[in-house]
Amino acid sequence: MKRLVILASVLALGFLGACASMESAEKKAEATPAAKPAEKKKLPPSGSPFTVYFKNNSPDMTEKSHSDFFDILQKVGTYKVKEVTVRIYSDLTGSPAYNKKLAEKRGAYFQEALKDAGAKKINIDAIGAEDPVVDKKGKVDANRRAVIIFAKDKK
Repeated sequence: MKRLVILASVLALGFLGACASMESAEKKAEATPAAKPAEKKKLPPSGSPFTVYFKNNSPDMTEKSHSDFFDILQKVGTYKVKEVTVRIYSDLTGSPAYNKKLAEKRGAYFQEALKDAGAKKINIDAIGAEDPVVDKKGKVDANRRAVIIFAKDKK
């Protein structure tokens, strides 16, 4: 009989502990704020640079840069952008001629995408490896970039 009482007591305590754990978990779930949705990029202020980065030896942007640029493209028509200047750079690897050609390929994408988004005037400057932000000893992927400057209508 003693064993039965002890067994019943252990089971009851286990059940109470489980209920308390569930209640604690529910309170934690209620107290934890819901994750905020990813913030969409806003069009930078007129004249402010917006930089995107490219994959190595490719005209394709990195995944994050492509996503950020797509968010910006959606706002070009809404904000009545009158002019966009895009300066495209490459890293220091490869010949100057190759880097210039790669920058031009990257520029062709921007030309088409910005035109389709409603930009009125687009200036593409395919610079290549000139004007690096870091030298060969640094993190050269920072050199594979496009700097985009928007000029909005003042109306």
